[in-house]
Amino acid sequence: MKIWCLFSIANNYDQPRNNLVRWWSAKPTIEELARVMGSPLGKADDEEVVRVLSLWKGQEVRFPFDDSDYRIQEVAEGDAP
Repeated sequence: MKIWCLFSIANNYDQPRNNLVRWWSAKPTIEELARVMGSPLGKADDEEVVRVLSLWKGQEVRFPFDDSDYRIQEVAEGDAP
């Protein structure tokens, strides 16, 4: 079994890279991910849309609302990211 995980990494020198924020049984849609990240697509500006799309594509992205990096990753049962 595999799940999709949203991880955060606080902008501090000693922070772990795998702070689980949320998980899904299937990859979330871009719209769902945008909503979770506080940037609903109907209200988001261009920079917010680019950040969410980059995150959805698997890149690590910094979000200014808390100055943390985020990534979404598929994780198999029993595996550590």
